[in-house]
Amino acid sequence: MSMSVPTLPRRRMSLLAAGALTGVLVAAIAGPAFVAQAADDSGAPRNVINVNGTGTVHIKPDVADLSVGVQVQRDRAGDASADAANQMDAVIKALKAQGIADDDIQTTTLSLDPVYDYDSSPAVLTGYSATNIVSVTIRDLATVGAVIDAAVEAGANNVGGLSFRKDDT
Repeated sequence: MSMSVPTLPRRRMSLLAAGALTGVLVAAIAGPAFVAQAADDSGAPRNVINVNGTGTVHIKPDVADLSVGVQVQRDRAGDASADAANQMDAVIKALKAQGIADDDIQTTTLSLDPVYDYDSSPAVLTGYSATNIVSVTIRDLATVGAVIDAAVEAGANNVGGLSFRKDDT
């Protein structure tokens, strides 16, 4: 005894599969939205105000920040480091002579790096570069130019990053 199972035409089967897949996708996407709405629906009126804005404040600065440093290149690492330290001591003395307080001078960079001649193959070590940079806060804006001049005259060969701001204190 053989049993035959009725078969649907191929086109009709494809349409049924596409419809079922569409129904599953709609339920997966829309279902969470209905659940979230039902869970949030407490019956109490919700008063919500959303505000977005942008504000700009213009203030007169009362301090300046400046980076001042020395960079020295010598044949030996110890010589480069010692010479950079001596040069920076002179720069710091000049800054203090301009009225900059100890607390307004902070070391930000201290480095010693090898220097190579890459024109040779292989590269040849030619010396060492020592760098010492301090951040300076200048509280009297009328002296910014004089402070920079004094630092350069004392041996600073790296000056930059001048910016103005309102002090927080």
